[in-house]
Amino acid sequence: MNKENLNYLTDNVFLQQFLINFIPGLPLFYALKTILNVSTGDGFTAFLIVITVSWVLGLILEILLFNKQYKMRFDQENNISKTQLHYLLITKFSIALLIGLLFGFTAFFIKSIDNHAITATIALRSFLKGLIVIILSIVSWIHFKKKLD
Repeated sequence: MNKENLNYLTDNVFLQQFLINFIPGLPLFYALKTILNVSTGDGFTAFLIVITVSWVLGLILEILLFNKQYKMRFDQENNISKTQLHYLLITKFSIALLIGLLFGFTAFFIKSIDNHAITATIALRSFLKGLIVIILSIVSWIHFKKKLD
């Protein structure tokens, strides 16, 4: 395989088509998995389920929140640069992490309230850890969203 084919595979297929949607889809998948309380199974089937559902969730996130960049990625005349792809990946991941964390907190507190098993220290620790992640996600989203536009 020559260098041009290898660059095409890594840039266009692996980065632009797969990773840009798969990585942000992972937090969304695991948040939905905890909320819906479903099992993925074992082995290769679970691997395929995680990859497929995560990729689709990342694609849906991009279509809903980053429609301009989604259209620009597939436009032949206005192709998005590699730097903008990295900015898009970080921005999508921070939004997905924020959404996944909020869904996870909601599920955690609903289950804890039902079981009466939550204490003040558990709630405070969970809230502080989540607050740090939420603040970092919002700051990175704002920073990289400005660079995308």
